[in-house]
Amino acid sequence: MLKQAYKSISSKFLLNLVLIMSFVMVQAVLFSSEAKAAVPYTYTLAREDNSNIIKITFDEGIYVDSINDSQIASRVRIAAAGNAVLMRTPRIVEMYAVNSIDSNEVEIVVGDLDPDIINYEITIEPGVIEFDKYTQLSNFKIAFSSSEFADGFEDVFIKRSASEINDNILRYNAPRDVNVFIPKRYITKIETIHKYNGVSNSTKSNAAPKLTNIDILTLDDVKKVIVNITDSRGRVIMESKILEPRSDFKGFTLGQAGLNIETSTTYKVNIYAYDTNGKLVDKRTIVPRIGDDKTKDFIISDYITSTSSGSKSDKNVTLYDLMKDLKTLNYALTNFNEELNLIKVAYSNTRDYRVIRNSGSASDILNSLADAINDDDVRYIKFDSALNITLPQNITISRPNAFDNDHVLIEGNGATINGNITIGGESSDTNTYELRNMTIQGTLTRINPSRCILTNVQATTIR
Repeated sequence: MLKQAYKSISSKFLLNLVLIMSFVMVQAVLFSSEAKAAVPYTYTLAREDNSNIIKITFDEGIYVDSINDSQIASRVRIAAAGNAVLMRTPRIVEMYAVNSIDSNEVEIVVGDLDPDIINYEITIEPGVIEFDKYTQLSNFKIAFSSSEFADGFEDVFIKRSASEINDNILRYNAPRDVNVFIPKRYITKIETIHKYNGVSNSTKSNAAPKLTNIDILTLDDVKKVIVNITDSRGRVIMESKILEPRSDFKGFTLGQAGLNIETSTTYKVNIYAYDTNGKLVDKRTIVPRIGDDKTKDFIISDYITSTSSGSKSDKNVTLYDLMKDLKTLNYALTNFNEELNLIKVAYSNTRDYRVIRNSGSASDILNSLADAINDDDVRYIKFDSALNITLPQNITISRPNAFDNDHVLIEGNGATINGNITIGGESSDTNTYELRNMTIQGTLTRINPSRCILTNVQATTIR
């Protein structure tokens, strides 16, 4: 009798031991995909307190000591891609190490960018960021678009009042001129397997480990995924794991033991996807679960439905399109129901920035120009194309001396203006006026020539 009992206990022990060792071996295979990506960092973009913030987080084990402020001007560059016509020169306002527990974060504050959608890249040469034991051997590249710093859909259209929307957006822009950027979803499918029942013939519920596998399918653009697990109170259950693409399927995978998914315990699996530059391109959070039949339904793959898996390309529509086309609106709300601020809202005309567009009507163009030159708050005027405008009378462009930044910029974009133009107010006007890329068929009078910058400007007469 004792021999049989011993044999039974021994077999159960061996079975559990085999299961545990098997899980360890499986984990070793699963986590063989965990490695540092080509770039030793990830970064996120955010608009906070009217500032453009880039947060760089270095991989585990790379600690930041400080920023060499004296090297920022010469070794940190920000440039626009291609031949973009810039009204605002991009600049680094501030760069500093974040005082955190891990000491692996650096933040960059970028100055105001053009309302037009322009791609930028920041280059950080070695010698600017001083690390503890890590040696930087190549330039760090931080790529982004000005649209990514635009306000989020939820912040603009849900949190703002009707009067705020009217005063800040619709006062200067028609719905057809408000751009809505709906990004593609890079995380396309998530599947969980939670095996807790039947792994042991023991009557004890904790006799064998509860095993969970998580598969994450993505677009090819995703080169790194970081996953962490928290409980309903936000406490960390699983520290962040860095995963890289699998060779056996288009995605990423990980495992974890000991999760009580079959009980009332609520976990949140937080998934962050990054591209080859290390930029955060998508994020999703799921609550792992099992089905009603706890003996069978332990494989769940419907966290992302076919209607919410997202498009494989970005969508750029106008607010008018979104209002008119219910299908597009439903698509946006379905794909981003919990992340509406991933949808960005951008518009060219603001309090200090006006775009003169070719609306097809000469009177409309003249009215837009009149509104821009007579509004003392406007410091940027941009023609969107090589317009040909005939002025019905002479015009003067000037601003009060208390004007913000003391600089007015007019970008002609190859426009031709037929008529006489005076730049500046009285001789006491201390503002700087800059005209670019235009032809004036008439007289251009500069009240203070030393404060009037002409770049690729021709006129019949320049005084």
